[in-house]
Amino acid sequence: MQRVWIGLALAVLGLPGLARADEEVKPEQWQQMYKDTLVQLKAAQDRKAELAATVADLQKQLQAANALNDQLRRQTIDFADKTYFLRSYYAAWLQFVATRPTVKVDWDLFLNNAMPLTPASEAPFIDPEWPLSAKG
Repeated sequence: MQRVWIGLALAVLGLPGLARADEEVKPEQWQQMYKDTLVQLKAAQDRKAELAATVADLQKQLQAANALNDQLRRQTIDFADKTYFLRSYYAAWLQFVATRPTVKVDWDLFLNNAMPLTPASEAPFIDPEWPLSAKG
C-alpha cells in the first residue's frame, strides 16, 4: 500500500515536467493573452454594472408592489369591517321585523310599492289630468 502512494506521488510530481516540454510562449503571445484577458475583464465589469442596475430597478418595483399590497390589505380590512356591520345590522333588522307583524307588513308594502329613484321613472311635477286624478 505504501509503494502505491509513493508511486502516485512520483507520478504527480513528474507531471509538471511533462507539461513544460511544450514549446515556449513568445512575448507577443503573452501580450495578446494579456489584451484578451483585459477585454474579458472589462466585459465582466460591464455585465456586473448592468446587473446592478437591473437589481436596483427590481428593488424599486418590489417596494412599489409591497406598498400597493399594504394599501390593498388595509382596504380589505376596512371592507370586512363595513360588511360585518351591515350583515349584523341586517340580521338585527330581520329579527326586529319578525317579532312585529305590523311592521313587517308595512315594510313589505313599502318594498313592493316604492318607486325607483331614477330620473326616467320620476313622477311628473305637474299632473296633466289633475282634476280627474284627484277624484279617484
